[in-house]
Amino acid sequence: GRRGTSGMAARPEDVDIAASAARGSSPPEDRRGFVYRACFFLGAGILFPWNSYITAVDYFERVHPGKHVDRVFGVLYFLPNLLMLVLVLRFGNLVPPGARVRLGFCLFLLCLLVPAFTSNLGVLCAGIALNGVADALAQGSLFAQVASMPETYTQALMGGTSLSGLIVSLLRVVTKASFPSTDSGAAASASTYFVAAALWVLACLVLYGELERSEVFRWHVARAARARR
Repeated sequence: GRRGTSGMAARPEDVDIAASAARGSSPPEDRRGFVYRACFFLGAGILFPWNSYITAVDYFERVHPGKHVDRVFGVLYFLPNLLMLVLVLRFGNLVPPGARVRLGFCLFLLCLLVPAFTSNLGVLCAGIALNGVADALAQGSLFAQVASMPETYTQALMGGTSLSGLIVSLLRVVTKASFPSTDSGAAASASTYFVAAALWVLACLVLYGELERSEVFRWHVARAARARR
């Protein structure tokens, strides 16, 4: 059967929306602003893992004194990120964008659960490298999909990325203040912090599925796909 833009078999309603987009009909209304809010939430989620790691650098330096963790994290993040970006640009057309976004957020979830359960430096380094790979998969693919929609949704996505650091910082302040300043308290605080960040990313995975099913998203993606033919 016909395939949808996410790589899954097209449903009857997808065909109807594609036909509507082809006729140049008016796009569906974003009822209650769901699509706008979803884009904002997902934008914050894209940078949540990276911001979570660097905002907790005080904890990592406490358990690994003298290791210059902040510098190590920077290198281990950006090199895999750059390599994966090159691969996505070269071979990205082989994988549907929706699959790349989902894979990216699944990897985000994994790399946030790593520091929630271990402080081993080698494992943390693997987690931050995985973070870079996930960012290259999810961020470019999500921005490309939203770019087919009116620019207000791209603005929402960018607004989310801009506020991600503030949200993560507030989360860090709250979790750090909730535990005593002992070694065990710092470990419990860090675990709570990273689990909370992981829950945000898990919510992003669910929300992305809802966004893909929305009429607004499907209409604009179908119109963009038709324009490329």
